[in-house]
Amino acid sequence: MTHFLTGQYQKVAELATNAKLIPETKVIVARVLQRQDAFEQAANLIAETTSAEGLGLLSLLRLDLGQFDQAFATSQRTLSLKADQVDALQTKASLLVSERNMVRGGRAIRKVLKLKPNSGRMLALQGEVEFFSLEIPPAIKSFEKTLKLMPDHIGSLYFLGWCYCMAGEFDVAALTFNKALALDANFAESQGALAVIAVLRNDLETGAKLAGEVLDKTPECASANYALELIAEQNTDESEPHPTTAVGQGFGNRIIAVVKQFKR
Repeated sequence: MTHFLTGQYQKVAELATNAKLIPETKVIVARVLQRQDAFEQAANLIAETTSAEGLGLLSLLRLDLGQFDQAFATSQRTLSLKADQVDALQTKASLLVSERNMVRGGRAIRKVLKLKPNSGRMLALQGEVEFFSLEIPPAIKSFEKTLKLMPDHIGSLYFLGWCYCMAGEFDVAALTFNKALALDANFAESQGALAVIAVLRNDLETGAKLAGEVLDKTPECASANYALELIAEQNTDESEPHPTTAVGQGFGNRIIAVVKQFKR
């Protein structure tokens, strides 16, 4: 406990192999392993837990491991024991949003943020709900708050880039997507998004070049394919070029269709 309170997390993590740990200590060690992205090891350590705190954490770990049915069942069990257990509420909110149940998901997120205002995970999820509801200014605020807490969160950079794009702020959008690429140079969806921005600026040649480069490596890239769709529409439109006419609700709905294909 002393190591945990003083931030000596590596020393806490080293306790994971100690067979004599009491249940409460196992939960503490599991939280440290979670911080180190050792989700499976953490989940295995507290697999037999029966406390609300342990079960709540286990639900979140199972969520991060992609074990969604187990995560849901564990969160439900937790909330039957303690209705305001934060980890279980985060699991519940995440699963609801992943199912695009934005109304119930939004309520669950707000409940968590009342208990834990600086939850980067929930602020990002709140931004996602606002994004899919086309509430772009609030979404921008939520993702910007998230990135102050978690500067390297690529998913938030990706969503924020599209928010700026939908607001017609192409320069800031491009800068945001490039930040995501600086964290992961192989992030195809951000590369494709830059192609979309080029097309919206009426630079069809650059847009086609960028989209082609992405699709050579990642044929399923939704944003790059969308860039080519926009180019085709520009080429068949007999009117003058119009870089910003797409920016509006119709454009927003098309971007949402692209983003729904993004897997974090």
